[in-house]
Amino acid sequence: MNGSDLSALSLFARVAEQQSFSAAAQPLGISNSVASYTIRRLEDQLGTKLFNRTTRSVSLTEAGSEFLKRIQPLMEQLDLAFNEVGRASSGTMGTLRLNVLRASIALVIAPVLKEFLNVWPARECAGRMDSARCAIPLLLQSNRLAAQAEGLHRLRT
Repeated sequence: MNGSDLSALSLFARVAEQQSFSAAAQPLGISNSVASYTIRRLEDQLGTKLFNRTTRSVSLTEAGSEFLKRIQPLMEQLDLAFNEVGRASSGTMGTLRLNVLRASIALVIAPVLKEFLNVWPARECAGRMDSARCAIPLLLQSNRLAAQAEGLHRLRT
């Protein structure tokens, strides 16, 4: 599958949802004739009609309805994948790596890190403490550390 196939599938789903070529084409910035041609090419590729077309209406054929049922979950998954990649490139997900001194964890790092992970839940955390693996997620769950966070708020501003 190439980019034009993906565009055709997306257009197909839009036309099916809108029940209109013009309503589906306008937000994409394409003409009705380009939309119609794209769907016609998709129908040729599949070897079946997907829409019943009249001058006043557009409706799915039985094959079109079944095809839509099959591709809708896939299109939703693709949307999620594109959104996740977009979030990753904008810095809202990924792994935060820390190398800290043991003495700074309870007093400084854990409270700030707990708040950070509340704001950025898609982030993962990995760390080293005095050249040894650090169990930061366990520290974040400590009630004692949560109580100290309020007193350290000044350090973050």
